[in-house]
Amino acid sequence: MSNRSPLDRSLSAVAAGVFATLAKLRRARGVHPHGIGFDGVLTLQAGPGLDLMPGLGPPRSVPAVLRLSRSFGFPRPLPDLLGVAVKLPDLHGPGRDQDFLLVSALDGRLSKYIPTPAPRYSWRAYSSLLPYRSDGRTVLPGALGASPATATGQDEMTGAIHAAQHGELRFALAVAPALGRFAPLGELRAQQQLAQSVVQALRFNPFHTAENIIPAGGPLNGMRRAAYAASQRARPDASD
Repeated sequence: MSNRSPLDRSLSAVAAGVFATLAKLRRARGVHPHGIGFDGVLTLQAGPGLDLMPGLGPPRSVPAVLRLSRSFGFPRPLPDLLGVAVKLPDLHGPGRDQDFLLVSALDGRLSKYIPTPAPRYSWRAYSSLLPYRSDGRTVLPGALGASPATATGQDEMTGAIHAAQHGELRFALAVAPALGRFAPLGELRAQQQLAQSVVQALRFNPFHTAENIIPAGGPLNGMRRAAYAASQRARPDASD
């Protein structure tokens, strides 16, 4: 039986309803409705970052999938939060992916919890905004932008595609203690751009993870779990 409070359950139901409605109206994801995707590779590196999240495994290279998006889909030139969704397929075993959903943010000890509109994917920092528990420690997954700042003078999506075509679209996957700074876990490098039909079919969820790397409890993550599930069920391309 769930030990969640009636308030938690009510907030989750509201979030599910809102995101399902957005997905139906947009005929796409409730937020981050449109984006571009890439196959890639993550090279995990020994150091303080991997020490904070040992559940990712030892230093090595693993396949990755990236999806880049504008969070609310505002028409340009209005600013928007930039999203970086990362999937590490089968990282924890067959059919057990590791997903991280990150948004442009600041990179200070406290300001990493503040979402911030960004003009380019070379933006300094991206954050999950909500904490995880990693082997009993509270941490915040994130990424540090490493692409060239001036790959192109066009919009951020065109800039990302241009950088990928030249082998320069990359991020440092990172993690921070609750009140600390981001430390790199490894280099995440985009490779081949994915067809739009493949990108639309991708399913990212912060609860695709391992038993020792989980979103921390609380009403906000309860709302988040309900919102993602409802949005994915309501999409016209839903498969389950």
